[in-house]
Amino acid sequence: MQKVISVIRYKFIFINILLLGLSGCSQYKLSGKYCEKDLLGDFSTCINFKGNNFSYIESNHLGVSKYGKGTYLKGKNKLDLNFNSTIVKSNSFFTIVEEINSKNDSIKLKFFVKDKEGVLAYPYNGTVEFKNKVYIDLNKKGIIYLKKNNQDSIKFKLQNLNYDSVEIKLKPDKDYIIDVFLSDTLSGKPIKNKKMTYNLEKINDSIIILNNVGIKTIWKKIK
Repeated sequence: MQKVISVIRYKFIFINILLLGLSGCSQYKLSGKYCEKDLLGDFSTCINFKGNNFSYIESNHLGVSKYGKGTYLKGKNKLDLNFNSTIVKSNSFFTIVEEINSKNDSIKLKFFVKDKEGVLAYPYNGTVEFKNKVYIDLNKKGIIYLKKNNQDSIKFKLQNLNYDSVEIKLKPDKDYIIDVFLSDTLSGKPIKNKKMTYNLEKINDSIIILNNVGIKTIWKKIK
């Protein structure tokens, strides 16, 4: 009889410990910045929780590689990140120097592309990328020609290897002269309209342990 009572008591204690662990995951409110780093510290991912929102940054030895913002939902043992508030940013920028109504069946875009050292010479002055993955290299004079179309605007990205790209939107019936500054400080790739789901194994004021498709990661809180 005493042995039966002892077994029941141990089971009761074990169940209570298990319930306390689950309760801790479900009741603990996420707040502050948690980071996960590799052993050498060259790669890191940080999530900063504030209210019902979060910001997310992946970094490597070159700088920021990915970033995003959104809202999160924490369940009993699950964490959902919804990247629904990400704003695209860039350290590069452009200025329209001149715009003239085009009388031809195509428009002329002339670029003066610079970095912190000065004007970038051909063939390193950049490439224009359109959304349909069409690429046009700037010629020796920094010029490209585009056929006119019936769209309200034309959108493209001017990019160069190892530089932050810049997105440009123009009216489709004008010739332009454009100054572009390309920054070698990379802002990273934006994460937009995407959801990430993790199994939440442990959470407290010091660490979060997440599991994604069998891969367990430990995130330490940054004080």
